[in-house]
Amino acid sequence: MTSLLVGRVVSGLGEGRHLGFPTANLELLSGSRPPAGIYLARVKELNQDWRPGLLVSGVHWEVKDVPRIEVYLLDFNGNLYGRELQVEVLKKIREVLKINDSQALRQRIEQDIAEAKVYFKSG
Repeated sequence: MTSLLVGRVVSGLGEGRHLGFPTANLELLSGSRPPAGIYLARVKELNQDWRPGLLVSGVHWEVKDVPRIEVYLLDFNGNLYGRELQVEVLKKIREVLKINDSQALRQRIEQDIAEAKVYFKSG
């Protein structure tokens, strides 16, 4: 199911950062938005190495008319605003769930990250 997206990192609502999992919100420049879901992905800037990550595609729960696509880079700490990223979408791992409790959402994200780390370690 591999597909390649290119997007520029733009400001989001800051929810990921608030939860302790900052994401890069993408304005797509090329490629097709994958169906709603959580995906394993590889992410890179131009002329950089691929980094493992997770991609979220769907509609924002609070702003229902606003589609979103964002990536979380595993073990990354830095500022990507305004940068252009290439994202290789590898494999869907689950559907997007509406979780209203922030602690339950943190636990679900931690499970997704653990699954991604296993996948990338073995791959």
